[in-house]
Parts: sequence; structure tokens; C-alpha cells
Amino acid sequence: MESAGPSFRRRLLFESLAIMAADAASQVAWLTKHGVVTDEIALDFSHAFGMAETLVDEGQPSCGVLPDLRQIDAVLDEMSGAESGPRVLM
Repeated sequence: MESAGPSFRRRLLFESLAIMAADAASQVAWLTKHGVVTDEIALDFSHAFGMAETLVDEGQPSCGVLPDLRQIDAVLDEMSGAESGPRVLM
């Protein structure tokens, strides 16, 4: 298994953002390919976001993206609230 070095962290962040930004058909295809439920899209981002500050410290991406990543994380948190039910990204 690959270690959690800079290239792994960067790839996880970029791939999680790409699948969240994808159209519904692409998201469904990704879910099917990986055999996971919809929440996994948000969970992948959450894992990547948890390493974002380390990535910034390593120089990629720049610190200018942190506010945007925090906003995405806040939206996902709102979607996962008890009264909101499960996250649905599509």
C-alpha cells in the first residue's frame, strides 16, 4: 500500500474534488466501479480535507485554496446534519 506522502495526499484531494464536481452519471459509474455507497464521495473528500493543511505546508496547493476547501467541507457538514439525513451529492 502506498504511503501517505505528498503525491498520495495531493492525488486523494484532486480525485475527491473531481468526483464531487462530476455529473451524476459519472458519479454513479464511480460508485459502481468501487462498490461503495454515495456517502463515500463525501467521505473521500473528508479524508483528503483532513490532510489539506499538510499539503499547503508542502507547497501544493497554495494556502489560497484552503478557504474554498473549508467552504466545501462546511456544506458537506450541513448536508450530513441529523435533520438532513444522509448526504446526497447527485
